[in-house]
Amino acid sequence: MGSKLENVISLYLDGVRDGHVLPAADKYLTDDFVDHEPRPVPGRDAFVGRYEPVVARYGRRAVWPLRGFEDGSKVVLHSYQTFGYDQRIVALEIFDTDIEDRITARWSVEVPLSSRCRSGRSQIDGPHMVTDLDRTEANKRLVEAYALDVLVGGAWERYERYAEGTCAEHDPDLADGGLPALAAERSRAGDPLRYLCVSDIVDRVATRDPQPTTS
Repeated sequence: MGSKLENVISLYLDGVRDGHVLPAADKYLTDDFVDHEPRPVPGRDAFVGRYEPVVARYGRRAVWPLRGFEDGSKVVLHSYQTFGYDQRIVALEIFDTDIEDRITARWSVEVPLSSRCRSGRSQIDGPHMVTDLDRTEANKRLVEAYALDVLVGGAWERYERYAEGTCAEHDPDLADGGLPALAAERSRAGDPLRYLCVSDIVDRVATRDPQPTTS
């Protein structure tokens, strides 16, 4: 695991799980750090202002780093976080870092953990370690072509060209391979499913085996 990914994980373990929000922010975030959720907010205050109330409110906190990736200066982290007994959150985040591996920016999507998924899977299960490292570049090109052709281009009839068999779905509202059906349903309802652009394609160069971590 690279130091960029290690710093991202440590930001959550030291700052959120262990409750040392400000020291962790000072250690792992740059002075000009920008949090892009839900709109760009410059400075460490965005991170500190969000998590200090969480730490003060919930004495019981847990953080599971599930999957982590590095690609150049970028880091992707998929995590599961719990606060108290009622807050269960699944987060997928992209971070940017500087030449010293400190965090300069964060883009985050968070959703509650669903108690039931149509596919029979969950939002957090599945493989954690990548084994076909020799196919990294080919897989990256495949995902980019799929995103541009199907998601942005709207060519849902070509979905199966890119999916190997039935795509294993972890969205709680979708059955396996169910994204084209959702797109068709939305289109019939006059509310088409639209993806505007592809901003980045991040490949896998590092992973972390998940370990439960609770304060």
